[in-house]
Amino acid sequence: MFRRNRFQQGSLTKEKRQAGPAVWAFRWREMGPDGITTRKKIILGTAEEYPTESKARKRLASLDLNINEKQSQGVHPALMTMGQLIDHYEKLELGEHRHSKAQSTVEVYTEYLTCWIKPRWKNTHTLAVKPVEVEEWLRSLTLANGTKAKIRNIMSAVFQHALRHQFISTNPIRGMVRQSAKRQREPEVLTAEEIRLTLKHLSPLPRMMVFLAASTGLRFSELRGLQWQDLDFEKGVLHLRRGVVKKHITELKTAASRKPVPLHPDVLSSLKIFRSLSGYRKPENWIFASTKAKGRVPVWPSGLMQDHVLPAIKAAQIEKHVSWHTFRHSYATLLKANGEDAKVVQDSLRHASFQITMDTYTQAVPEAVRSAHVRVVEQIAGVGMVNGPELDPDRSTQLVSC
Repeated sequence: MFRRNRFQQGSLTKEKRQAGPAVWAFRWREMGPDGITTRKKIILGTAEEYPTESKARKRLASLDLNINEKQSQGVHPALMTMGQLIDHYEKLELGEHRHSKAQSTVEVYTEYLTCWIKPRWKNTHTLAVKPVEVEEWLRSLTLANGTKAKIRNIMSAVFQHALRHQFISTNPIRGMVRQSAKRQREPEVLTAEEIRLTLKHLSPLPRMMVFLAASTGLRFSELRGLQWQDLDFEKGVLHLRRGVVKKHITELKTAASRKPVPLHPDVLSSLKIFRSLSGYRKPENWIFASTKAKGRVPVWPSGLMQDHVLPAIKAAQIEKHVSWHTFRHSYATLLKANGEDAKVVQDSLRHASFQITMDTYTQAVPEAVRSAHVRVVEQIAGVGMVNGPELDPDRSTQLVSC
């Protein structure tokens, strides 16, 4: 018995809504792999966007649904929701078989997608995402501008993924959604005197960590990733080979990040004394090893900050918001206050780029970077302070569990 192939045109109707303008809805039927026919529906847009049926049909034609020639099975962009697109993105771009992205980056992207983007947009069809609506949503979030810009950028990355897989023809985010990343207030920085006062209230491990962070500008992930084999005591340099973000060892992304860091003799002396106090002194051991984890992993950042650094800040009567990144900002501020050349500041912080003019026309010699580091250390440490009683080898009981 022959079965007749049915030809359908679908139906386009204008539907009123309880709130907001009326919308144009297109409906048709589709048979699934199991032979069951289901009803399909997409919203083309509002009556304000398409005031006449003719304009709505032009929009419909641009979607190229081909409802009589193929079964979309939910993968056509007109049917694909943001939730489905994000799932596809996470599987290919953030999954275990991804081609790039460090584990730390995957965790950040997953957190933003789960906490912010999915809850708001998961049920919205990809073609219904409008730049103006995204802008309004971002403005409504009580987050820092930098965080909002990160959300915008991750949404754009998801749509770029859809472009690569030919789910869509345009990215509604890139170049369309305006969101400033400008800081709403300048980050707090500590003076050399404030850093010196803080060091007085710290026990050896957090003290050494803060001293090294404030005198070199190392990122906290780089501090956690340090092993004793990275230190060259003879040449007075620190080789950066890895970072540790949460539980994951990460590679340093740029060549600038991997540049050797010169160390002042007082810093080297402090590290030697600290090593003599540590129970984990082998070359492959973490410099800032967690005693609670018996040296298997580096110290955990939040616990060290909450339990040791912030109480020391309070004891020093400093009323500033301090995080681990504060010490990097402080180092940069001290360099600038000392009148260091812009290129020296860039190289000292190991930034990949400062300004194209500086990168092209100015070169900082290594000795200039070392001299800049020496001046900051002398400001923070003062005369004879670094090797003072706080790091006396005979006072090994000062080591804390971190």
